[in-house]
Amino acid sequence: MREKLRKVTAEIDEGSYFEPSSMTLGEWLDVWTKDYLKDVKPRTADSYCSTVKNHIRPALGKIALKSLSPVHVQIFINQLFEGKNDKKGLSAKTVHNTHCVLHRLLQDAVRIGYLKSNPADHTNLPRKEKPTIQAMDRDDVARFLTKITGHEFETLYRTALFTGMRQGELLGLTWDCVDFVNGTITVAKQLQLTRDGTGEYSLISPKNSKARILTPAEDVMDWLRQLQTHQLEQRLKLGSAWENKDGFVFTNEFGHHLCAQTVYFKFKMIMKELGMPDMRFHDLRHTYAVLSLLAGDDLKTLQSHLGHATAQFTLDVYAHVTASMKKESSQRMDRMIQSVSGL
Repeated sequence: MREKLRKVTAEIDEGSYFEPSSMTLGEWLDVWTKDYLKDVKPRTADSYCSTVKNHIRPALGKIALKSLSPVHVQIFINQLFEGKNDKKGLSAKTVHNTHCVLHRLLQDAVRIGYLKSNPADHTNLPRKEKPTIQAMDRDDVARFLTKITGHEFETLYRTALFTGMRQGELLGLTWDCVDFVNGTITVAKQLQLTRDGTGEYSLISPKNSKARILTPAEDVMDWLRQLQTHQLEQRLKLGSAWENKDGFVFTNEFGHHLCAQTVYFKFKMIMKELGMPDMRFHDLRHTYAVLSLLAGDDLKTLQSHLGHATAQFTLDVYAHVTASMKKESSQRMDRMIQSVSGL
């Protein structure tokens, strides 16, 4: 006790004394989920709250915030991954995401003075397996394009395939972001379903909160121009029944924005009929990336088009494609050497 008092006195003299909070982690979770998620997108906030409810609170909520230690956090992470009481463990990706939420909420506690340091700073996390990238090859693309000819979402699927835009970005694309004069598309927002049970959608900033400008192939701009003409005809035909006040590019026959689930469901039906039932809508984006690399686009350009934070991330995701390109380059060099050597 005397040693502890001497240590506290020394810290006071040095100006480094810290008075720990007496609240439990569960009480801090209540405060954090209510007041500290105002700066994140609605679905992100919903995801954080779900992680807190399903994983963090049941395991750690009763522990005093000041008593939470790195060991508590490590045991929690291990049990998430390995499972507990015959409960199957979670994937490495889910464990990483859970740790990310826990680290953030504890860092906020550090920032306002409830904790001296973050007990989640030095956790050993399970190694994440790189997901297998699914992409259509040229023959698959040709079959897909034939299959969607005349489909109600043909232009949407074609634009996804040849721009790499995410589904939410496509559904949230508005005509003021399509520049036919300069041949560009500005990706500045996405349409996202709220998770409050109302079934309502909202327009929010794109992933990473950064707008980007695409310069698609001329064919893409032609398809969009034709779609705009068709929309104008529909508007004139329906009069006041037309309801596209936000100027969405992709709408139903009455001008209302499309439903994400409907777009996805009908895409899955198409892929099942083509014999590729495991293909996801997001794999159109992967297909665009692979085709771009094989066509000779450099990584920096592809990074910009996809909206990745860094070219390194793009390289990590599509390393298998660049490895294949290197092999093809080596083979071309072999043929060149043989031709100049007269072999």
